[in-house]
Amino acid sequence: MTWDSEEPYAVIHVTGIPVPQGSLTAFLNPNPARSLLQRRMPIESLLKALQACVIMPQSRKVKAWRRQVAEEAEAMQYRRPVFVESGPIKLALGFVMPRLKSTRKYDPPSDAALAAKQPDLDKLTRAIGDALEGIWYGNDSQIVDLVVRKRVAPSLDHEPGVTISMFRVE
Repeated sequence: MTWDSEEPYAVIHVTGIPVPQGSLTAFLNPNPARSLLQRRMPIESLLKALQACVIMPQSRKVKAWRRQVAEEAEAMQYRRPVFVESGPIKLALGFVMPRLKSTRKYDPPSDAALAAKQPDLDKLTRAIGDALEGIWYGNDSQIVDLVVRKRVAPSLDHEPGVTISMFRVE
């Protein structure tokens, strides 16, 4: 995927099953906080209880996926520095999701129809944006244009993953 035949400033391909970065789940650590919340307490105790809150992503696999994307981006940094500290950039993301074994072999639906399932495209994009922050660009707010595509692998033996292209905006 490109913009008006522009050459990308940086391109990587990360092999693996893309993982969405969904909402965060918050819960209280059951040991110290529960007893403090069941009774009236001074503000110092309330602060201790708040420190006992645990906030984590709903998907436990997202951290490993972001690490994998970050490692590929860092490897490219060693070959050719591409870090853009400030200023606008454009990203193009092409996700390839694994093909299910249950997909019809004869008269299969279109790739777009197969891809119109979970996970959500915006959550897949969020994981990539956060993984590249500090490696390819200073902050993901620098992204001013974004083209994203999600398709299903053409065959069972085709590797899933994502191709990430970054373009500088002059």
